[in-house]
Amino acid sequence: MIENWLRKGMEIILSIVMILIVAILSTNVFLRYVFGKPFSWAEEVAVILIIWLTFIAAAFLQMRNEHVKITYIYDSLPKKLKNIVLWIGNAAILGVLGIHLIAAVMLVKIQCKSFTPALGLPMSCCSAALLIGIAIMFFLVLKEILFQIRKQIASASRERK
Repeated sequence: MIENWLRKGMEIILSIVMILIVAILSTNVFLRYVFGKPFSWAEEVAVILIIWLTFIAAAFLQMRNEHVKITYIYDSLPKKLKNIVLWIGNAAILGVLGIHLIAAVMLVKIQCKSFTPALGLPMSCCSAALLIGIAIMFFLVLKEILFQIRKQIASASRERK
């Protein structure tokens, strides 16, 4: 339920952000070459939107389990070894995301004192994308680990019977 809501929300956000990026940059190119007067803030907004697009898309790919993987060796492993590799991989991903999550919180705190040149927005509006994207990925991987634990418990209880 929550995952469907989150997936739909991210699809909508990603679509809107992509449309905004194209519209802002196209308008600015038109204004630059036709009138010689582009908006001074357009590139800044586009960069901020691209940063948001990147980290929300990374979380979206994590949700759909579509990040780049090299599965040649994994596919040839026996089932029990696949489970072990999956556990190790998810634990490593969770650890790395945890470290990055802490760093992202620190970065948001530091950057709230700096401002963008054209619009005067806090730089933390950029690093907040990193924080939110990593937080979503962290909880999705944690959910996957909990699912694996539940699956293992169910499998073990079936084997006992």
